[in-house]
Amino acid sequence: NIVITTLFGFVPLAIGIAITGPVLSVGIKKFTTREGAALGFGLFYTLMNVGWAIGAWLFDYMRINIGDAGTTFLGSEISAYQAIIGIGFFINLPDLIAILWMRRGVERTETGVKIEVDDSAVAGMGAIEASISLTKKAFKDTVKIFSENFVQRAFWIFLALIGMTVFARLTFFHFHITWPSYGSRYFGAGSLIGSIFGVLNPVMIVFLVPVIAFLTRKVSSYKMLLIGTVISVGSVLLVVFPPETFAGLTDSWLGTIIFDRWLEVPVGRRDPYYLSMVLFVTVFTIGEAIWSPRLMQFTAEIAPPGREGSYVALAYLPYFGAKLIVGPMAGWLLTYYTPEFGIGGQYMNYPDHQSIWLWVGGTAAITPIALVLMRRLYREAEERAAATAEAASASELAAENAAAAEAAS
Repeated sequence: NIVITTLFGFVPLAIGIAITGPVLSVGIKKFTTREGAALGFGLFYTLMNVGWAIGAWLFDYMRINIGDAGTTFLGSEISAYQAIIGIGFFINLPDLIAILWMRRGVERTETGVKIEVDDSAVAGMGAIEASISLTKKAFKDTVKIFSENFVQRAFWIFLALIGMTVFARLTFFHFHITWPSYGSRYFGAGSLIGSIFGVLNPVMIVFLVPVIAFLTRKVSSYKMLLIGTVISVGSVLLVVFPPETFAGLTDSWLGTIIFDRWLEVPVGRRDPYYLSMVLFVTVFTIGEAIWSPRLMQFTAEIAPPGREGSYVALAYLPYFGAKLIVGPMAGWLLTYYTPEFGIGGQYMNYPDHQSIWLWVGGTAAITPIALVLMRRLYREAEERAAATAEAASASELAAENAAAAEAAS
């Protein structure tokens, strides 16, 4: 029932993501030093990809082992997709337990750890009364902060800078929306298309991001964004070349690993285009490991002090707006280039299927082009953020020195 599923499934999920997403980014900024932020965001991105890898493996595993027939759980018949959603519920329970253990009011500054908890506003109240009071105050503060943001020129510049990066991020949505149907239609039902991006990409990210984050922690976010997006966009060329370009690798050690030990492709169906797709995802992931964690860091670090939460939350607007573009775009590309029953009704007949990736790559290319054209604005934003952080650090150090001198006297 799509109505019930939407009201009690998709809507609460969207609300939960809207609340937790910005908080996580702001939290990483508050719990790291300026120099350690790159590694902090990199490790966070690594852990996200561990989750994605597990999810992609479960996706293929459940579809293969449960299939259309379904299975029985606690006396009820459930489908493979119901099983996947059920697992998603249970693996989120440890998150709830971990959150209950967190301490309030902790912040990592350049000079040490600071703990500030102000409960004066709810002193003497019961738990329910205090919750209602804090909720009302949070709502009023939120309306005030957001209304102030929308009339500031700096905020609109911030939104423009973040908005230009959305085009590269569209590629992720195509991997999640366009890729599964595209792969199943071109390679045939039963192909482990989910593993090519859903497992290879996050596994590579897990190893690449911490190393790149550590080695480039002193490099500006702007440079990392530019270099990374150029590599990711350029990777699309690998699936636009004729598949025969990589045919020589089919019988190589690489082909053996991919076809026999990983994707389990029968001998008669070993299309060289599998190799094109694997190389595409590999190069794309290298670029992603360079730019995607830095985008999260850039969003948090250029937000004005005290407004990180509202800025990061509003930075999600272009991101979710992009989803409204990708959904219809994916539907059109799949229908036009890889219709379900093939071109002319001939099953698996898709002569222009590679054009899908030309559209995807061409859209993503807007991001590096915009980065070059708007480089002055990006660098000015970084310089302002660095100056603000240095001023805050100097102020904290001066306050600590004054307190120490007073204590000594």
